[in-house]
Order: sequence, then C-alpha cells, then structure tokens
Amino acid sequence: IEDLEAKLAKDPQNVELKAALAKQWESVNMSYSYLSGLYYHEIAQSNANVQNWLTAGDKLQAGMAALNDSTVIRFVADKAIDAYQQALKLQPENLDAKSGLGICFVETTQNPMQGITLLREVIEKDPENIKANLSLGLFSMRSGQYDKAEKRFTTILKKAPSGEAYFYLGETYRNMGQKTKAIEAYQKSKEYIVDPQFIAQVDMIIKELK
Repeated sequence: IEDLEAKLAKDPQNVELKAALAKQWESVNMSYSYLSGLYYHEIAQSNANVQNWLTAGDKLQAGMAALNDSTVIRFVADKAIDAYQQALKLQPENLDAKSGLGICFVETTQNPMQGITLLREVIEKDPENIKANLSLGLFSMRSGQYDKAEKRFTTILKKAPSGEAYFYLGETYRNMGQKTKAIEAYQKSKEYIVDPQFIAQVDMIIKELK
C-alpha cells in the first residue's frame, strides 16, 4: 500500500493505481474498507459512469459498518450519498442507486423518511429487492413494527436465503414473543454463517429462549 501510494503521489490522476489501492485496502481489514470506497469515488470522478458511481457508493456504504468515529462516518456517508446521487443523474430510474441512497438517508441522516420514500419506490418496481427489503425490515424493527419486519425478512428469504436475514427474522420473532419460530430462524442462520463468535452468540440466545 505504501509503495502504491508513493507512486500515486507522483501521478495523482492515475486511475489504475487508484484501482489497485482500492483493492488492497479492501483486502486488509473491514475497518479500512471505507478507504477503498474513497478511491473508487475518485475513480468515478475521473471516469463517470453509472457502474463506477454504484461501486463507489456500495463500497463506502459497506465500509461505514465498521466505523465508530461519528465525524468519519458523516464524511464517508456524504461521499456515499454523492456517489448514488451522481449515478441517479446519469440513470434516474436505477433501482440499485435508489436503494443505496435510500439506505444512506435512513441510516445516516436526520431525515430517514426521505430514505423510506426512496426505498418504497424501489419496492413498487421490484417487490423482492433484497437491499430495499432488508433496510425497510430493519427500520420496522427499530420502530417496533415487527409484523412489517417479518414480511420484509420472509420476502428476502424466499428469494435469497442468508444467515443475516434468518438472524433478523429470529430477532423479530423474539420481540414478538414467538419463541419457537425465533429458535427455528436462529438455527437456520447458523447454516449460512460459520463464524464461531456468531454461532456462540446465537447459541446463547437460543439457550435463553428455551
């Protein structure tokens, strides 16, 4: 990384060097993956097309999950929002850009309803959209609308089963007081996520429910 950054300092407009740095930061650690997003954002500025802006937005959004510093989160979120907005300028009906932008508004701004509106627009066009349903499901959970959250997560699982969706479905059922269904969902989540820490956490929840 230091070698690539030294080369980029001598040739700051070199897109290939920026792409190489983006991939290097991605491979280091989740805590630094937002840095790859910043390089992808620069690449999109040099070579503006929908896919480049989407890649930048997605990498920046994913990187935010590992951040704790509110100032850095705000900076990265603003970059992600800009990336998705630039993609929408080029392709106003792009559902990936709309869902990404909607998630950013819901998760990182003081105006989550603006994001909810965008996500609902995505769902109208693509009722099974994974990202939009996941974000709306999580928002429903946080606002105590567990019946709506259940529908979102089951919609995802019909199309693309994942440990994440099963875990959130388990959390939903647990909050609804439906212990048997919660345990079933938690058990299913372990089939998709093999991380020992995650499995230990799920086993502890299941033990508390029994």
